Formats: sequence, C-alpha cells, structure tokens
Amino acid sequence: MSVVPQTNLQQEGLAGIFGKAVTTVTTLPQQATTYVASSPTATYAMSILYYVVLFVFVLFLGAVLIHFTILPIFRFKPGDKGIISVPAATDRWIYWNDTKQPAQLEIAPTTDEVTKGKTYSFINNFTVSVDLLVRRLGQTTPKNRIVLIKANRNKIVSGPGSWLTPTPSDDDLAAYMREKASMIVYFDTNNDLNVSFFVNTPSGVTVESSKPLPNVPLYKPFRLTIVVEERLFTVYLDGKHVFQRTVASGITVNPKDVNMTGTQGNSIQAFFAPPFFTGAAEQQSIFHQNLMLWQRPIQAVEVREASPALALESQFDLLPEQDDQKC
Repeated sequence: MSVVPQTNLQQEGLAGIFGKAVTTVTTLPQQATTYVASSPTATYAMSILYYVVLFVFVLFLGAVLIHFTILPIFRFKPGDKGIISVPAATDRWIYWNDTKQPAQLEIAPTTDEVTKGKTYSFINNFTVSVDLLVRRLGQTTPKNRIVLIKANRNKIVSGPGSWLTPTPSDDDLAAYMREKASMIVYFDTNNDLNVSFFVNTPSGVTVESSKPLPNVPLYKPFRLTIVVEERLFTVYLDGKHVFQRTVASGITVNPKDVNMTGTQGNSIQAFFAPPFFTGAAEQQSIFHQNLMLWQRPIQAVEVREASPALALESQFDLLPEQDDQKC
C-alpha cells in the first residue's frame, strides 16, 4: 500500500511544492483518460466528478501561490489580512461554559490545572473576558453586585470564603475589597459598571478605576472584555472600546492581597466568581458564562472576533422570575 508523502511548506519552500503540484496536475489527465477508456464501470458522472475535483485542486493551488507571493488570501489568526479564515490553535483558556452558574468563589484557572502543572501569573499583560446577563439590579445592594474578583489564588487553602470574613456593609465595598484583592469588577449604587485595580504606590495602595460605565444592558447578554498591559487597561463592551486608562505607577499586585498565611507568597493571581455574601442563588442578579483568559493583552480585532460567540440567554442558568420583578 502506497503512502502519500506529507509536504511541509516551511521545509521545502513554495517553489518546490508548486513544482511537484504542476507535475501532478500534468499527469493526472493522462491517468484519468486511460482509466475512463479502459474501465468498464466508468461513467460520464465519474468523469465530471474528476474534473470538478481537478478544478478545485488547481484553484486551491493558485490561492496558495497568490497568498505567499502577491496578496494574502488566508487568515490564520484574527488581525491577519486574508479573507478566508483557517482554524488554528488558540492560546485562550475558557471556563464557566457549561450553561451552569459558577459556584460562589469558583476559581479559574482550576486547582486541578495548577496541580497538573499549568503556570500563569495574571498580574498584568493579560486579558479577561466574560459573558454576563444582569437582571433585578435595582433590588440589590452594592455588596450583591460583584461581577468578578482577581486575587491571590492561595487564599483558598483555608476553605472557600474564609478570606472574605467578616462580610462588608452595604456602603463600603470598594474599601473592603481594597484590603482583600488586586482587581474587582462590580456595579455601583447608580447601577453603573466599574473596573477597579488596587495597585501599590510609594504612598500606599491606590484605587485605579474605570469611569462608571452606564447603560449596561439588562435582561440581555453582553460581553465584557478587559485588556491589561503593564501601565494600561482597556475595557470593551460587546467588542466596542468604551474606556482606557493609563496607570502611571504600573498595574501591580496589591500588597494587601495576601494568602491565608499572611504573605504574598508567589503572588499567583486567579479569578473568582462572586462570593457568598452576594446572596443565595435565587437572590443573584448577575449571571456568568464563557469566562475566557489570555496570558497576553490581545488586539482589538481579537476582542471582536473572540470565540465562542456571545452566549444566548437560554445558556445562562437563570431561575424563574416573576414578571413584576422586572424593571
């Protein structure tokens, strides 16, 4: 049984591949003619099928030649100039995509991944994206409006939630989390979305926040993406740039964001779902799907084209709600 040789574009070069392809193309018609003339089962349909396949092959060969010599045809990653997308490996990690609401303080990356050797830091130079559905926001208090927390992952060694006791009052969420985390996303008392980093400066821990982002969709899924660089963070809603801020001192780990032994340890950061004091499931107003992480700041075009697509309302783990609760 013969084996079809596998050709490597980078090893043999385009010229070598093209030469072999031309030889193949010039000999195939002769082989086909012999087959059609000699085979008793040959039919007109088989002949047509052969020439269709041959035409597609020549067309593809021409597209490859044009791509590498004249004009990009194929897009291997977002941002490329080609017009035909080609699936490629991704460096995106995804969590919370099973149509279930993540458990309170559910962590990403997971403990199992870390145990198996997955390494990361997420101090800066990263991207986080999550699909959200928000409802009944006016019926909750600020402490019930946490969307996401980034903090030292080693806090979980003493059990979920033990690092967030006592619970905050209704009016001091930012001050409370300033002592606990390095980044939070939350809705304020005006129902505006906020992204805040707690960074270390010579004068102490300061809060570097986005402007309050109003008019966030209610009862409709939307995608929040935060691209973080060393001294800059950018916020996108549904792929649209809505805010950017420079942090002069640099985006760092909050020195008060310690593990359960009272030290920063290796400062490995992780992302946490809203904590236990946001209320029981039937009281929650913020629902999550498709938490995506990159260990680099992705480009704007990647933000717009990130996959999977925005989650549908039916993919969120929503409990039944009375009509008179909607606002």
